[in-house]
Amino acid sequence: MQIGILLILACLISAVICLLVPVALLVGVRLKTHRGLLAGLIGAICFIVSALVLEQLVHSIVFSAFPLLLQHPGLYTAYGCLAAGLFEETARYIGLRFLCRKSPSPITGIGYGIGHGGVEAILLAGLPCLSSLFVLIVARAGALEAVFGTELTTTIEAQLLSQGLTPLLLLVPGLERLAAMGLHLSLSMLVWMVVTHRLPMAVLAGAIGMHALANVGAALYQCGVFSLLAAEVWTYVCVLAISILVWRLYQKTSPRNKMAQDII
Repeated sequence: MQIGILLILACLISAVICLLVPVALLVGVRLKTHRGLLAGLIGAICFIVSALVLEQLVHSIVFSAFPLLLQHPGLYTAYGCLAAGLFEETARYIGLRFLCRKSPSPITGIGYGIGHGGVEAILLAGLPCLSSLFVLIVARAGALEAVFGTELTTTIEAQLLSQGLTPLLLLVPGLERLAAMGLHLSLSMLVWMVVTHRLPMAVLAGAIGMHALANVGAALYQCGVFSLLAAEVWTYVCVLAISILVWRLYQKTSPRNKMAQDII
């Protein structure tokens, strides 16, 4: 089958965004501030435990007990988005509480956000993009059967044809992860302001709600309610609005205790 070079290039761009951008950001923060690596590591661990282990365990229990959730887009979206917000923002709060005991600097919030959003990008999009890139390169070279065997090649070719691949479609994972990393950086700084007492504890509920709201577009796309374009526009608009709000809160709030006074 014919695989255009633009398909490979688009897949490569997505892979680079998902795999290298988080690493580059964390290295950049480290070189500039000599801090942030521990926060990035804790952020990555918190995401894996909360989103990939605990949340998935709860999903399996809930969907087994209430299978109708999967048949109603509204209920599925409400449950899935709120669950994601609850698990990830609770983990973010716990992780930042631990980190800020020793280093309540804003770099802690930034490093945590890079780690949390970065490992998500790497595991959920970067590695699949890398796998897809390999398949596309092999297919363009006409070596699918030599690499994968006859039976598996038939399956792969059928999947490639059914997906209707376009360069724009292969850029979507990278674009999605850019938005997601922006969301995680913003929410990490918001929760950091809660932990360092710049903002009241009630704002944590707001972080959960913002996280859930930003996920609505993707959930409705999974349910077949939103188009891919509508889902991406929803996500980017939400992330932009949340980022602006968090930045303004950061500028307007001031430390309320000695721990926060040591931040700057």
